Amino acid sequence: AVSSARPNQSNPSHRLPPMSSAAPAGGIRTAGAAAFLLLGFTLYQSFFSTGIVYGWTALLLLLQEEGVYRNRCAENDPNCPERIVAFNLVFSVGAAVNVSGGIACGLWVDSVGPRVGIMSGLVMVMLGSVLLGLCDSEGDWPWPLAYALYGLGGSCVHLSSFSLGNAFGKGKGIVVSSLVAMFSISSLTFQSVQLGYQAGLGRRVLFLIHVGLEAVNLCFSWWLWPKRALAPGQRLRFEGGRPTPIAKTNGQESPKAEKAPSSSTGIMARMRAALRCARSAKFAFFIMFHTTQLFLNRVTMGWMGAELLWKQEKLLRTGQELDVDAQLAWFNFSQSVAGFIAIPAFGTVVARFGHRYAPATVTAGLAVAALALRPWAEVGLLPVLYLLAACHRQFFFSTFFTFMISEFPPELFATLSGMANFLAGVASFLQNPLLDVVLGALSGDFTWPLVAQLGVASAVFAGTLFAWLRSACATRPPAPSSKEGVEESTETCATQPPAPSSEECIEECIETSTA
Repeated sequence: AVSSARPNQSNPSHRLPPMSSAAPAGGIRTAGAAAFLLLGFTLYQSFFSTGIVYGWTALLLLLQEEGVYRNRCAENDPNCPERIVAFNLVFSVGAAVNVSGGIACGLWVDSVGPRVGIMSGLVMVMLGSVLLGLCDSEGDWPWPLAYALYGLGGSCVHLSSFSLGNAFGKGKGIVVSSLVAMFSISSLTFQSVQLGYQAGLGRRVLFLIHVGLEAVNLCFSWWLWPKRALAPGQRLRFEGGRPTPIAKTNGQESPKAEKAPSSSTGIMARMRAALRCARSAKFAFFIMFHTTQLFLNRVTMGWMGAELLWKQEKLLRTGQELDVDAQLAWFNFSQSVAGFIAIPAFGTVVARFGHRYAPATVTAGLAVAALALRPWAEVGLLPVLYLLAACHRQFFFSTFFTFMISEFPPELFATLSGMANFLAGVASFLQNPLLDVVLGALSGDFTWPLVAQLGVASAVFAGTLFAWLRSACATRPPAPSSKEGVEESTETCATQPPAPSSEECIEECIETSTA
């Protein structure tokens, strides 16, 4: 009786099919020149904007050389706890806004479309570089404000780009993985800035160059990106010298007539629709996993400089040395580049075991492996730690975006991603006050905080592994013992109704929320 009383309205999120159940036709080979041109430009543009906040370790070296927050320390102590915590706050603000600000960016992008979403994000990134290039090094507020602009602008650019995968049909997974990889490698932007600074270019010149490059990207984004997000089944063709979406090739309605959320739907109606579609145990459990992994990643990024100073002191007691600046440079480089080796590994895991449980289990396992090495000060273990941390970061982001775009309606992808990121971003900000406690009450000893994180990571790994094994056992079909068994199984499958499309789900969500 319960199942017949309009179950899809009581919880429409249960109707959401995996994207693979309605995969669009075509692929990489049939995408066309317009789609490849837009993809190439988007990857290039992403390098300068989407994930630059995570190149913090390289920017930190530049800001230290510029004397930022130097007035917080005594003359003979340039690395006092007060200055370390102040720098960590800058990164924490940018990283938290990049994640938790996704809810605002998601609503904005789903309302105005990818063209305006990307252009507005680029404007925020440009304002951030203007602040970093022109503000006085003795100021306090410009640094976290600039990093907040980087985080919010990068999120808007990143979320606006994912609908491009629909132009590649069955090759969407490759496009999504490429965008995630470029998000990771974009942290090398500040590595390039640091190299230019070492070569003699001033801070103002370097960041104004970045502003100029983003201004050029802004113009090309206006010309190349369509106004509306690409729907599954749409293709891009050149019309008037710019990539233009064309009607679906399977006889469905034209893009202008598609019944998908638009700016006319309204922000509140869109939010209610997203809340109804996300009201499921699946979404709640994924948020918990997402929050823990993001927190562990942010602690790794935000604490690494202080951790290396702690390890340097430990090594000095045994007569060994550790070049902290060089290690920070290698850590930042590995986070950007070494994560690329995880791309084919991630693709293999998803292709062989699916997107629901296996990627999360491998991600949690990488977190456990990296945390098991972090308390040790041996120099030979540091490259292994950097590699594991980079692979964890790549798997973490790939798992998140692949799960969100596969399990929920693509028309609300940006909004739902922002909702999932909001609580995770707030939780990740806790690493800043925790660092203050470590440097203060614990006298800079990271041992027990790292052991506690290892315990959390191990619990998450055990939970995801259990869920994966349980799902594998539950979905394994029993071997038919007779011809009758095969016929009965075939008849049962044939009587099951087809999974509704994401368009039907989103229409129902909007109708229910606006009723």
